[in-house]
Amino acid sequence: MVLRQVVIGSGPIRIGQGIEFDYGCVHAVKAIREAGMDAVLMNNNPETVSTDFDTSDRLYFEPLTLEYVTEVLMRENAHGILLQFGGQTAINLALPLEARLPVLNMDLEILGTSCDDDDDDDDEEAGGMSPRTRRLQRAERQRERAAYYARGSFYGRSTGMIMYDIAYKMNKDRLENYLPLWLGVVSMTDQYLHQRSSHETYTSCVMELASRVSTMANADASNTRSLEDGTIVQAFADRRLQYNEEFRFMLLRHWTLYESMLHSNYVATALQTWTERGRANLNSLFAHVGIPLNVAKQRYSHMSPAQRQQFEERLAEHGASHGLENSKFWSFQYSHGYALRVCAADVVYGATALLEGLLDREDEGKHEESCGISWSVRGNSKAFYIPMNTLRGYFDIL
Repeated sequence: MVLRQVVIGSGPIRIGQGIEFDYGCVHAVKAIREAGMDAVLMNNNPETVSTDFDTSDRLYFEPLTLEYVTEVLMRENAHGILLQFGGQTAINLALPLEARLPVLNMDLEILGTSCDDDDDDDDEEAGGMSPRTRRLQRAERQRERAAYYARGSFYGRSTGMIMYDIAYKMNKDRLENYLPLWLGVVSMTDQYLHQRSSHETYTSCVMELASRVSTMANADASNTRSLEDGTIVQAFADRRLQYNEEFRFMLLRHWTLYESMLHSNYVATALQTWTERGRANLNSLFAHVGIPLNVAKQRYSHMSPAQRQQFEERLAEHGASHGLENSKFWSFQYSHGYALRVCAADVVYGATALLEGLLDREDEGKHEESCGISWSVRGNSKAFYIPMNTLRGYFDIL
């Protein structure tokens, strides 16, 4: 197997500056290729010789940040990375990368001067400290860095929540039947489902919004009503927002139970459903909860209430043995009339599916007239219409 070494360039700098970085990167790439290894260069500065298409075996014209560099290392399955030829921009990545290497679980090495030696140089410049003190301080810094980068990226309060906060302070949160509140819920849920906020932050926001939902005019309205003959029927819901538990399954109310679980990030991670063994584990789970596959592969809304209750009760019993310990999370549901009922996660999944490339006007594909607009649908049309139909009813009532 041919070894792959990644060279990090200097990034964007002024024209005429950093010639030594470009020179170092080019000769490093040449040395790697002469040694019989693949040279991968990562640099987003077009005004360099190193970014010529024939300089390296592969060129990544991406930002020189920890997230992008890590993605390239994993994509290339690299064995080594050289940072010393890219100047301060590249060297600044050394300590964050060293802290992240154990998490990546890759046979990867930062070549050249070690991070410890770099820390030693900093200590010598500070002067006056004993070797033991420097070692203790260096170990403490490494622990702090490891704890910091283990937390992942940080995202602040979602835009939808910020806009709702403004509307609430201006007494405008009741506009359009509490539309700002619902959009804040969707925005907060989007952050959580895409792992841009911690469980603690999400729970805090949910508790905050739940108190606001409880003050809505129709918060205490009954879900049922009694007819003159005593029959209990479902009551009409007029744009009602409710606080309840939801399964961590994708578009469950609008898909089959099997497909919803198979394509859920939560289930896929726990059962590894992209493998044959993972799908067998999913089938085993359905067997344990007593739901036949032919029932699981029909629309969830077509399953009988008894079957859905049985699935929920037995999943709580057998889910932990299959790695699905926390299959539910607290969220909000928007309902209107007798038929429309959509949870915040459904809106997030539907919008994400459309935005991630199911629509592409430039590709040749099947053209369908939907809502008076000609959409160009790429790939399986079913994959387009499931999220589209999920969102259509929601937007019709706004």
